[in-house]
Amino acid sequence: MLLAWGFEQGGYKTVLGTTMTVNQRSRRVLEKIGMTHIGTDHLAYRHPIPGSEQGDVRYELTSSIWRSQVSQGSASVS
Repeated sequence: MLLAWGFEQGGYKTVLGTTMTVNQRSRRVLEKIGMTHIGTDHLAYRHPIPGSEQGDVRYELTSSIWRSQVSQGSASVS
């Protein structure tokens, strides 16, 4: 799993993820891997696509939270 590599071999302290607010399936994936919603940005795009007016969401997962989830069995290390 990429998160395991990032936290164990890559030495990352935090992993960030972003998607459009309206993209519920991508948001669900970020939540399922243990990420937490940390904010919504409303950016001005030169050629906006439908849904961009609702903004982009930011998610994060810290190594300490990920390790806690792994030890509790709620996250995968493979």
